[in-house]
Amino acid sequence: MADLSSLIARLEKAEGPDRELDRDIALTVDGFVYEKRGKDAKPWFYHSTIGGRRQLISPYNSERLPAYTSSIDAAVSLAERVLPGRSVMMGWRQSSETKPWARVGHWTDPDATGATPAIALVLATLRALDQKNGEA
Repeated sequence: MADLSSLIARLEKAEGPDRELDRDIALTVDGFVYEKRGKDAKPWFYHSTIGGRRQLISPYNSERLPAYTSSIDAAVSLAERVLPGRSVMMGWRQSSETKPWARVGHWTDPDATGATPAIALVLATLRALDQKNGEA
């Protein structure tokens, strides 16, 4: 499992969707649990808080692991779960190259640009979460 600052650094460098990043985001901030099961110790993931029951995701069935870095719906869902009650803003930042832009929270909260709109939103979410954790 990665820590928040290493996830932020990896997202800043991401050039597109990345399933390894999706997995590490799920394990680090979105309540997913990883364990090895069975006689052959295959890895399984499950969300520990959805409906009170384990939703197993095998290495052969990873489509149920949220695609945070490619899906805006998954990125918005993550923001709503880890920072409830905050607004989600998205747009395009004009610079030498136009990039997707996002912020989760008030205008004073950190914002982010990313390779895709989903990456920008997840990065903004993790920066806001990191700032919130630093204030606690």
